[in-house]
Amino acid sequence: MTAHKAGDPTTLNRLYGRASGHKLRKGQQDLVNSLLPQIEVPAEGDVTAAGLFGEDRPLHFEIGFGSGEHLAYRADLLPDHALIGAEPFLNGVATALGISARSICPTSACGKAMRWRCCAVCRMAL
Repeated sequence: MTAHKAGDPTTLNRLYGRASGHKLRKGQQDLVNSLLPQIEVPAEGDVTAAGLFGEDRPLHFEIGFGSGEHLAYRADLLPDHALIGAEPFLNGVATALGISARSICPTSACGKAMRWRCCAVCRMAL
């Protein structure tokens, strides 16, 4: 059984636009290689706040987070909530990872990287 059903446009796996724009800078590529695997949502298993963040808390899902500015803002606004962002464009994912890396609190585990995760869909472009 496949996810695509002939004649059903809602099941097409189609991306309008580019999955990758300009070549990533070295620092961005390093973040994609090192930080993304740590915070991406696993392809298998339940998507729950307890499973992904280690504790039960309200879970938010942002589809198409762009460069991550709004996702980071929401993480600051709602520190007791868990956020998951999905973005198919690699350049946006890399920019969001940069925001996350710069925002990790060095004295505790309160960093944004601990409060939000990238959905596996962002790995489409890799």
